[in-house]
Amino acid sequence: MKNFRREERIREFYNQIDPARPIVFDGSQEPSTLGAEVYVPDLHADEFDVPRRSLRNAIERNLTAERYYFSGMRGSGKTTELRKLQAELVERGWVVFYVDLSEYLPLNAPVEIGDFLLVVVTALADEAQGRYGEDFKHRGGLERLADFLRSEVKIEGIDWSVDTLVGKLGFKAKIKDNPAFKEKLQEVTNRSIDRLVAECREFVDGVVSFVRQETGKPDGRVLLIVDSVERLQGIGDQAKLVFDAVENLFGVHRDKLRFHTLDVVYSVPPHVSAVVAAGGRVLSLPMVKVFEKPQPNGHRPTSEQGINKLLAVVDRRSTDWRELIDEPQMRELARVSGGDIREMFSLARETLNLLDPDDNTHFPAPPAAIERCKQLRRNQFGTIPSDRMDWLKRVVRTHEHGLRSLDELDTLAQLLDGKLILKYRIGEDWYDVHPLLWDAVERHVESAG
Repeated sequence: MKNFRREERIREFYNQIDPARPIVFDGSQEPSTLGAEVYVPDLHADEFDVPRRSLRNAIERNLTAERYYFSGMRGSGKTTELRKLQAELVERGWVVFYVDLSEYLPLNAPVEIGDFLLVVVTALADEAQGRYGEDFKHRGGLERLADFLRSEVKIEGIDWSVDTLVGKLGFKAKIKDNPAFKEKLQEVTNRSIDRLVAECREFVDGVVSFVRQETGKPDGRVLLIVDSVERLQGIGDQAKLVFDAVENLFGVHRDKLRFHTLDVVYSVPPHVSAVVAAGGRVLSLPMVKVFEKPQPNGHRPTSEQGINKLLAVVDRRSTDWRELIDEPQMRELARVSGGDIREMFSLARETLNLLDPDDNTHFPAPPAAIERCKQLRRNQFGTIPSDRMDWLKRVVRTHEHGLRSLDELDTLAQLLDGKLILKYRIGEDWYDVHPLLWDAVERHVESAG
C-alpha cells in the first residue's frame, strides 16, 4: 500500500533543508525563504573570534565610511551571516541595503571597474527606489547620473534615463543578458574611468543625503552589502580571464571601491585576501569546524562540538527528521560534508532520493544508502588530473593551502571553488582536502611511491 504519510513527510523535510532557501530576518518570509527561527548563532565561532561580530564591531566603531571585505567559501553560510549582520545593524538604527550581485551581472564573464561600479550604484538605486518609491526617483540624484551617462557613456541600443537605471528591462537586463553590450560598456567606461568614479561617488553621496532626510537623522549611517561577488567564475578558457579580472578589480582598483559617506561590505572569494588586505578590512568565514586541526601527515580527529552544531542546524528546521535519517547517519553526513552546510543538506536530500517510501526497511536510511550517496558525491568530482592530485597531497601533508607561487593562485582558486580543498580556522587558518577525497589522495600517494 502506498505510504502517503511518509512521502509527505519526506517532501516536507526535503524542502526544509533546501540549500536554495535563504534565511530572512526582517519578517518578510515567503514560501521560498525560511524565517529567523531556524538560524543557529555563532556556528563559526572560534573562542573569541566570531567573524560576523568582528565585522559588525569594526563597522560601528569606525567614524568614517569604509569598505570591508567578507570572505569565505561557498556553502560556509556567508549569505546568512551577511543577512544577520543587516538585521543587527538595523536594530541599532542603521539603514542597510542588501544586493545580490548575481541578479545584475553575468557571473561567468570578466568584470572591470567601470561596469562593476555602475552595477553597484544602480543596484543601490534599485533598493532605494524599492524602499522609498517615487520620492527617491525624483530626489535621489538619478537624473544627474543619467545626464553624465548620456554625455560620456554613449552606447548604441541604450537611452540612459532614470527609468533605464532602475527599470527591470533597462540597464540591469542589458548588462546581464547581452555580452556584446557588456563588452562595449567596458570599452567606453575605461576611457573615462576617473570621471565615472567621481560621478558614482557623487551619486552615492546623494543617496545617503536623501536617506538621512527621509529618516530624520542628519548623521545617520548607511551601509550597502554587496553579496555574491565570490561567485564570479569563468568556465573553461574563460576561467583564467575571470580570475585575473576579479584580482585586478580588488587589487589595482580597490581604492575606487570606496565611497565618502557610504559604508560597503563586499563578499569576496577566499583567494583574493592577499590583494585586498592593504585596501580594507578583510574578515573570513571558515567552514564549520567538524575536525580538530591535525598534525602534518596526521589523522583528522572529529570535532564532536562542530558536528553537534551542524545537527542543531537540522534540528531548527525539523523536529522529527530522525524518522527518515537517524542521528548516527546524519552525523556521518555532517562529517563528510567537511563542515559545508550546503553540502550536508545536499547529501541528506540525495539520500532521501535513494529511498523507497513504501519500503519500511529503508527507514531510517540504512548505512548502505549513506555509502551510496557518498559515492555519488565522489563521482561528481570527476577525474582529477595527476598534477592536481599532487597538489592535494601537499595539502594533506602540511594542512596549508599548497600554493608554491602566486603564479598558481588561479589554480588554488579553482580547487577552493570546486571544494576539493576546504578552509578551516582553529586559532589560525588551515586547510584540508574534502573528506570524500581522502581515500583517493591516499591511493595516489601510495601509487606515486
